[in-house]
Amino acid sequence: MREYICRIARCQPAALGLPFTVWSLTKLAEYLITHRVVERISKETLRQILKHHGITWQPTEM
Repeated sequence: MREYICRIARCQPAALGLPFTVWSLTKLAEYLITHRVVERISKETLRQILKHHGITWQPTEM
């Protein structure tokens, strides 16, 4: 499952039919829950999974 999460994280959201160009941890978590990849996941757990697999990201500006 962690590898699948990382594959999704490496995809461009637009390629998955989403109306934004970059993932935030919140948007990625929502996508994973909505598409039943996971039942629930915290942003911190998601961040740790991505970090462990060498995936980095820039925090989105508020």
